[in-house]
Amino acid sequence: MKLIKKDFAKIISDNLNVDFDKALAVVDNMSDAIIECISSGGSIEVRGLGSLFLRKSNKTVVRNISKNEIMRISPKKRPSFKPSKSFIAKCN
Repeated sequence: MKLIKKDFAKIISDNLNVDFDKALAVVDNMSDAIIECISSGGSIEVRGLGSLFLRKSNKTVVRNISKNEIMRISPKKRPSFKPSKSFIAKCN
């Protein structure tokens, strides 16, 4: 099952008996707040679900085989998710 933003808003509107447009606005604001927090270097912890945070990668040296040249890849930050133990248990 794949859950998209509209489906998520539909579930919220059905469970809380609110208008679909209001639920969609809540989902949009929540995703904007998550993106803003994570991109500024913060982390988010939701009990029973897991943690969202930025993971830093190291500088990497790779080789392009076709051109036989060495390339240096600069360090980057990537968003990461660490599921909680209860979330992992429910999935298994």
